[in-house]
Amino acid sequence: MQGDSPAKFEGAQKWQALIVDDHPSVQMALRMVINGEPDMTVCGVAEDAQPALAMVEQLCPDIVVADIALKRSHGLDLVRDLHIRYPSMAVFVHSAHTEELYAPLCFHMGARGYMNKGEDVKTIVHAIRAVLEGSVYLSARMLKWFTSCAMTSETIEWRHPLGSLSPRELQVFEMLGRGLEIKEISEQLSLDNKTVEMYRQRIKKKLDVPSAPAVLRTAVLWCNASAAYSEVSPVETLKEG
Repeated sequence: MQGDSPAKFEGAQKWQALIVDDHPSVQMALRMVINGEPDMTVCGVAEDAQPALAMVEQLCPDIVVADIALKRSHGLDLVRDLHIRYPSMAVFVHSAHTEELYAPLCFHMGARGYMNKGEDVKTIVHAIRAVLEGSVYLSARMLKWFTSCAMTSETIEWRHPLGSLSPRELQVFEMLGRGLEIKEISEQLSLDNKTVEMYRQRIKKKLDVPSAPAVLRTAVLWCNASAAYSEVSPVETLKEG
């Protein structure tokens, strides 16, 4: 596959979307709404980064719709790798994580859109189409924040409680919160155990917590809060529609 995804013209074949998500209910919901559009179709589904990259090479999708939390990898790394390998291909993040923290990181890694799973899943059609047509997609709240940053010459302080963490530190923090051990995190991020432990120590210092168990408790609480932020089941949303 070349770096550029195939251009679409009026009357040409449908836009091809690859879904990367490890939740069957989300996969089903996205399939239903995307395949229900006259100009879009789902060309494949993957549960993790490595099979997703292989499917991109094989299927040449126009857009990848990816979650951040995957089975054996992290979505931020997938977004980065896709942008490096295929800079002209659209990547859209559909995640339960709070957009105030993750949307800026995803855009920094090369994504062109971010939508929280708490929104009506049918809204994603509008978002995907906007990205495919060359625009970016953000919620009204995040768009206001980015616009403020662009229009002021003053430094805007990032006030999210985890805003001091680097992207890699945030990945480690989130994976700790999901119950992964240091060894599992090392394997998923292709790091050695000492490096992951170093990141945990940095997190402890930056968040000003007293111990490694306190880091774990904080991470679990934060992940639970993030899950609660996305309260609407995509399947229930479709049923209601």
